[in-house]
Amino acid sequence: MPEYKVDKNVFSTADLSAILMRLSNLSNMVRGDELVNALAKVKSFIPADNAYVG
Repeated sequence: MPEYKVDKNVFSTADLSAILMRLSNLSNMVRGDELVNALAKVKSFIPADNAYVG
């Protein structure tokens, strides 16, 4: 569904941090560019005042 957009309010900062940690653990199973793009998209959901360090 190319037009589908995820509502950023669906996930809490804790949810997003957990997703980022799990995605980071996939680095040896997922091709580099795909993982980097997925991480960037998830990070963009975190408000600037709750920036993820990882």
